[in-house]
Amino acid sequence: MKYLILLFTMISTTFLGLSQNARLKYADRMYEQKAYYYASEAYEDVIARKVDSATVAVKIADCYDKIGNRKKLRYGIISLIVKTC
Repeated sequence: MKYLILLFTMISTTFLGLSQNARLKYADRMYEQKAYYYASEAYEDVIARKVDSATVAVKIADCYDKIGNRKKLRYGIISLIVKTC
């Protein structure tokens, strides 16, 4: 029974990692296509899944700037400062 639980945990962790990676790739693709609104939503999802990356923070702040969302832009800049300190 212990081995079954361990196996299930390993498989679910693997799929979770693949899901996060796929969402990040989608966000990057939307960013490259200048679909900043969709990219910002995808980056928010990546951040919500606890993926810490200064690159993600920079891109999401840039997306907020491009779509004119000043309130979230401030949040993006603050999170970037916290991540780099």
